[in-house]
Amino acid sequence: MNIEHEAGIRARFSHLERPHGAIKVSPSDFMVSEIPEELPRRNDGKFLILRVRLTNFDTTVFVNHLSRKLGISRKRVTFSGTKDKRAVTEQYFCLNTQNSDVPNLGDGAEILESFRTDKMLRLGDLLGNRFSIRISTEADQGEALNKSVRFLLDHGGFPNFYGPQRFGTLRPITQRVGRLILQKRMEDAVVEYLCDPEFDKEQYRMDFFNHRDAKKALKEFPMHLRHERSILGKIAETGKISEGLSGLPLELRMMFIHAYQSYIFNVMLSERILEGRDMYQVEVGDVCYSVDGYFNAEKVPVEVTNFNFQKILDLSRSDKIRATIPIAGYETRFASDREKNATLDLLESDGLSLQDFKLRDDRDLSSKGERRIISCKPLGFTVTSRNVIEFSLGKGIYATSLLREIIRENSD
Repeated sequence: MNIEHEAGIRARFSHLERPHGAIKVSPSDFMVSEIPEELPRRNDGKFLILRVRLTNFDTTVFVNHLSRKLGISRKRVTFSGTKDKRAVTEQYFCLNTQNSDVPNLGDGAEILESFRTDKMLRLGDLLGNRFSIRISTEADQGEALNKSVRFLLDHGGFPNFYGPQRFGTLRPITQRVGRLILQKRMEDAVVEYLCDPEFDKEQYRMDFFNHRDAKKALKEFPMHLRHERSILGKIAETGKISEGLSGLPLELRMMFIHAYQSYIFNVMLSERILEGRDMYQVEVGDVCYSVDGYFNAEKVPVEVTNFNFQKILDLSRSDKIRATIPIAGYETRFASDREKNATLDLLESDGLSLQDFKLRDDRDLSSKGERRIISCKPLGFTVTSRNVIEFSLGKGIYATSLLREIIRENSD
């Protein structure tokens, strides 16, 4: 399975030669720290904030672990951003509890700081992330890395793709599940998540694909596959494969819809890159968003017209604004026929329309859609030592989308 193809990533902007290398040979090779928004501290605040260093720990799995350790509902734990599992991360977690005593969290989790506040953390409540990444390669590639980044900075940055991890690092099938949900093929969606014969080779997955017996599969699926076992448990409880995904928390079920939307965005961005224009370029009919110093977008649409074209182009060159591409949803509005036709054609090829994002049988999974900027730049990029790079990115911007422009992983 070609992971980038599954993610809809079908173009690269930079034409420069990229040095060979690998990332995440070990979790300590990929370090990321959240840059939080201001959190006013109050000794009697309603919420307890934990700044935690996680090593090789999936964010959602850690939230479950944390809630069990504290004996509180998972719903009382919030966070501002999800991170890659195979990494060392510093993240902020918000607990709706009056208890400020936190027990030892075990291996892979270290509490760096705790304090109280009246501000609740929600997904997206951060300015960005700071990265320190070691590229495993024999030769010193500092000069080549700096040259590649200078090229990107001069030409509008790197494409703002949703990274492959959005689609499942080990099993990149989340967009496939999302597509099936939108097609209202719920049983097929459940089976796809549990076993995709094109990708999966484990005997327990293949056995379920053949016998479809959830009770039998619960005896065979490993205990650490919590999501799969939750799905199988719901099937065993209801007797219906189509009910399986309801055994997952809402945010995980919504992940499937978001992955499919991300796939459509990535395909459209790939097509734009193949037109050969700089990443700061705008055209009449584009909808743009203003951006801050981290390239976080202020989501107030500005349409590019014949009258304001030059002004918008100048603002984009100076990194004050960026063109956007729609993220398909049932309220998506298009600025041009070209944009509309490109989006609808992609959906139609999957037998879908915008209205399919309004799921009447499961309204919590419905998505109105939005827009996303097409490019962004790394802040403070430096090669700090032999093949170790540091930089910052705004929230929701994938470091892997930058890395694929400046290095050639050994699997390329």
